[in-house]
Amino acid sequence: MNFFFKKENRILKSREFRYIKKMGCTRKSPHFVLLTGTDTNDFSRFGITVSKKNGNAVKRNYIKRFLREFFRLNKHNFSKLDFVIIVRKTFSKKNSILIKNELDELFSNK
Repeated sequence: MNFFFKKENRILKSREFRYIKKMGCTRKSPHFVLLTGTDTNDFSRFGITVSKKNGNAVKRNYIKRFLREFFRLNKHNFSKLDFVIIVRKTFSKKNSILIKNELDELFSNK
């Protein structure tokens, strides 16, 4: 099993983010909005959006590292789709176990 998080597994271009936001399915939770788009690749891809309302750069980078690590460890469980996670302002790093459970629940309802 490969646990790398390669560049091909990331959504990097703003036009891809816009396309998934426009055409994808939306699922919401207290801390996240999950956008799911179709993909023609043989693997799933992942993108993260964290606005400046979530705090300074240190906090935003912590959130992105946390989400990338979640995706890296669980990407073999996901179907071959594009996923974009938009982090809501209510995100708190104090409850990391609760956040992981929320992400598991959010992705399990594919």
